[in-house]
Amino acid sequence: MAAVGMQPDVLTRSQTTLTVDKPRIPLVAHIITDDDIGMLQGSKLQPINLGRVIKLLTDPHSAILYDRHVNSLQRLIRHYQNGFPMKDLVQVFKLLNVCADRVDQQPLYESPIIEILNICSLPYLKEKTSDEIVYEQIVIESISQLGYLMRVPSNNVRKTICQTLMSFYSEEQTKQKVQKHKASTKAYNQRVIENSDVSETLIKSLALMENDGDVRLMVLDVLQKLSKGSEKTCNQMLLADGARRICSRLMDPGPSGHLLFQSVEIMWNLLENGDRENLAAQLNNVVCISQLRDAFVYQLTQGYSHYDRQLRNDLITIATLVVTRCPDSPFVECGFARQLVLFGTFQEVKSHNALVKHLKLMTNQEDFELKKLLMNILVKMATDSTMIPLMSEGHLLLALFSYVRNNEKSVTPREWTPAQFEELQLHALSCLTSLCPVMIEDYMTCQGNTRLLLLLEWCVGPDEFSGQGNSFHGTGGRGNKKSQMSQCLRLLRSVVSTEDELVLQDMADQGAINQLIGILKTAFTSSPLENHMFIDIEMQTDILIILSSLCEGDIHRKELFGRSGVDIVINYLKTDSRLLNSGLGHHRLLLASVDAAWCAIVGCFLTEDYFLERSGVFLLFDLLELVPKSMYNLILGCLLDLCENPKTMNHVLTWRGKDNSTAAHLLCHIWRNEDLDVGALRESTGAIAGIGMK
Repeated sequence: MAAVGMQPDVLTRSQTTLTVDKPRIPLVAHIITDDDIGMLQGSKLQPINLGRVIKLLTDPHSAILYDRHVNSLQRLIRHYQNGFPMKDLVQVFKLLNVCADRVDQQPLYESPIIEILNICSLPYLKEKTSDEIVYEQIVIESISQLGYLMRVPSNNVRKTICQTLMSFYSEEQTKQKVQKHKASTKAYNQRVIENSDVSETLIKSLALMENDGDVRLMVLDVLQKLSKGSEKTCNQMLLADGARRICSRLMDPGPSGHLLFQSVEIMWNLLENGDRENLAAQLNNVVCISQLRDAFVYQLTQGYSHYDRQLRNDLITIATLVVTRCPDSPFVECGFARQLVLFGTFQEVKSHNALVKHLKLMTNQEDFELKKLLMNILVKMATDSTMIPLMSEGHLLLALFSYVRNNEKSVTPREWTPAQFEELQLHALSCLTSLCPVMIEDYMTCQGNTRLLLLLEWCVGPDEFSGQGNSFHGTGGRGNKKSQMSQCLRLLRSVVSTEDELVLQDMADQGAINQLIGILKTAFTSSPLENHMFIDIEMQTDILIILSSLCEGDIHRKELFGRSGVDIVINYLKTDSRLLNSGLGHHRLLLASVDAAWCAIVGCFLTEDYFLERSGVFLLFDLLELVPKSMYNLILGCLLDLCENPKTMNHVLTWRGKDNSTAAHLLCHIWRNEDLDVGALRESTGAIAGIGMK
């Protein structure tokens, strides 16, 4: 019992011993923050009850206490002078809208609105890095609200909104020293503006300031900045009919002429980044085309600076887009088409029109570009049949044919430089390729055949000339005359494709057949066909097509084609089949050769007999055995017409192909394959019963 009774005393002593041996750890009762020791920089943003301010302005009992409203707003402005936190934007813009709705009755609200908008030009503040994501939709809607405030009937407010948007979008991040807050980045600011509908709202707000040039100009400045390099913003502006709204007021009077420049800059941004189809459709009306006409004529006749010339070229480029996308655009109805013909020809064709009486184009880069742009837009407009009489009346072909001549090295100071003349020459030839077929009477009046054949003679002549090859049309012609020759042959090909008998007869009478055959002879003797470049193959193909068009259906011209022409065709029919897949156009050259045999040889006994003598039938069957199915029809058609000559059948029966196969065997093989391709059904007797499904 005694032992049991002593146990509590022992335990007490052991516990006492443990307590004495273990040291106590002191606990800190409070935490010292950076704010306590003064490490935080900047002003401290104390929480403010924005709800009370909103209630003060909206409560029916205090709705008319305007002085208290203004004092309360001033305190709020002083409190947020370094920027608004993202979490408070909803209530801030609610206050702005309340004040905006009352400005019309109480001008006292105008000054607080402007001061709040000035604070909105600063980047918004975030407490956490994640705030940019969490509050992004709120920020986007707040930016949209800035655009909606353009409804306030106050020029000062509208100007401040424009300045706010410009600063928020383009200015670098300012050092806003607010404790525990950081400003949003410039990239973030630009992204939220792009995702908002503020650009669309600004476009629609232009209707509110038609008589206020200063505010309108500031809005255009903002739109120009927002649309530069932003596809999304440009498409939003087009959805709001932005191109039509801006272009329809292009020539509004302005104190500095800056309105026209900004309007053209915006349309250029829409052209580069937006939907071009939509842009052209919006400009396709009488009002916009008339404004483009007046602006272009004004800049061309009254502008003298480098800036004016660039603006003039931008206007003609926008007009070209409209013509290209909308061929039915009212250029003729507005009188713009007639003026474009005048400006495109006044240098080469004398005119007494007052618009060009004192007008001169110099050799600077802008005037050089204008000349090419005028040529280009006139070609685009030629798709409209109502344009043809205007072009004929303005002697457009005569102006373009003035460039179809030998290139001269020596020029006067007012003339184009040799490099510029070469580029204009090639451009003019390209334009004539499109225009001559629809203006064939003017082509004959200008003696087009004579001019082209003389240029072609110069191209193959011994005169020294070193082409610059700087332009798109000069590809492959650097250091030679191949570019001029290629464009000349393309033009001849487009003319003969009209099948106009007067043109064909005039060309043949001037010795075109012998001249073209001589060019082909020179091409063959100069180097093997496999060494020819793409431009050489293309020119030879064009020559064969021209010869085919000239000789088709006319015995006399086929006789002029003669033995020398047959020799040329035979040489081309001997083309190595391995070259057909070279990618340089040998397959087109071979097709043109077969077509030349069909059109220029078959049908005249003299040329047919010589063609048979040169084993022409054997070459055609050799091709038929090698070429793909797509070329069968041309070769078979040529052979069919050639078989009308009694001497042909012996050649057909004599021919032997691979594995000693006969012509009959080859033709039967082609027939069977065609049967399989079309799925022909046959009766037991072999007669065709119908077409089945593959």
